[in-house]
Amino acid sequence: MFELLGLDKVKYLGRKLDKKMFYDNGDLSKEDKKIFIDYIDRIEMSYILNSSTLNIAPFVNDEYYYEAIAYLKVKLKQQDKVDKISKIINNNIPNPLVIIYEFDKEYCISTAIKRLSKTDKNKTVVEESNITNWLNINNLSENDKKFIDSISLRKLPYTNLFDFYKTINDKIYILKMSNKLGEYEDISDKKTLEESRR
Repeated sequence: MFELLGLDKVKYLGRKLDKKMFYDNGDLSKEDKKIFIDYIDRIEMSYILNSSTLNIAPFVNDEYYYEAIAYLKVKLKQQDKVDKISKIINNNIPNPLVIIYEFDKEYCISTAIKRLSKTDKNKTVVEESNITNWLNINNLSENDKKFIDSISLRKLPYTNLFDFYKTINDKIYILKMSNKLGEYEDISDKKTLEESRR
């Protein structure tokens, strides 16, 4: 999947994130911990995109802090609970994440737009999250192929990291809508995209 996204041009980290880190430092309920134990096999920090790994400017203001985007790979033991797992991970890692879930040669991709908390600038709040259906790399539909191509590194805007990330999030939203409505239309016009969200 990373190769299809053009990430083979960026340095691969392959750094395992210990689940214990989430238990010790995160705000996990007993149910959340059980989900981590029962459903997650391994969490890996695969890539970090920032101004030194990619020629792209950070985006920092009073609301958003996008200095780096991390690509995580989460290998699952079971295929369900992806929405819940995404919520737990995004609530416990403040950085913008592209989470790639893997189960038995199928993948799904999750993003979450985060803004700085108004009460505590060291914390983030998830504004909007999106997740794809499961994608079988060996049997991709035309919609899936168009979608994967649209979020590859060569197709994303390099204006700044927020635009880059928001585009991935928007493309996942468009894919979800196209699965309901039919053909995947790569909407790049922001006005048309906002209208489709109404």
